[in-house]
This record gives sequence, structure tokens and C-alpha cells, in this order.
Amino acid sequence: MGASTDLSDARQRAARVLSAFEAAVKGEGGAAQAALEAALRDTALLKRAVAIQNARQHEAASVAAAEVAALKAQLQEAQLSAYSLSMHLREALAHSQKRGGPDWVT
Repeated sequence: MGASTDLSDARQRAARVLSAFEAAVKGEGGAAQAALEAALRDTALLKRAVAIQNARQHEAASVAAAEVAALKAQLQEAQLSAYSLSMHLREALAHSQKRGGPDWVT
């Protein structure tokens, strides 16, 4: 401004400085806005990924719980069968001792 020759020149120089300043501010604001939009897109993407992963984990947990229940039922059935077989064996041995020995020996 001090190098201006007259008032009109000073106004033109001030207008150029203000225009350059405005462009710089808008450019920074635009970059900040773009960064904000990118961060919001990334956040939305991560939220969807977490929701999908959470659903998969719940599904896997329910499948595992169903498998555990089926295996417990199988185990209980096997234990009942083993108990039944041991009772039959005990009864057969008691019966064979009353008759004088096992049937396969005589």
C-alpha cells in the first residue's frame, strides 16, 4: 500500500490482496470440508463393517450353542445306554452265578 501511486492504485492493490486472502480461506475450507466428508464416509463404512462382523459372530455363537446342545444330548444318551448295558450285564452275571456258572462254560 505504501508503494501505491494514488488512491485508486491502493484500492486495486487492497482488492487483490483481499481476493487472494478470500481464495486462500475458501481453499482451506474446501479442503477441510473434503476431509470431513471423507472421514464421515470412512466412519459409515466402519460402522457397516462392525455391524456385519457382529452379526457373523452372533450367528457363529448360535450355531456353536446348537452344536453344544446336540452333543450334550448325545452324551446323555450314551451315558444312559452305558448304564443300561451295565445293569443288563450285572443281571446276567447274577443269573449265571445262581445256575452254577456262565452259559458259555458248560
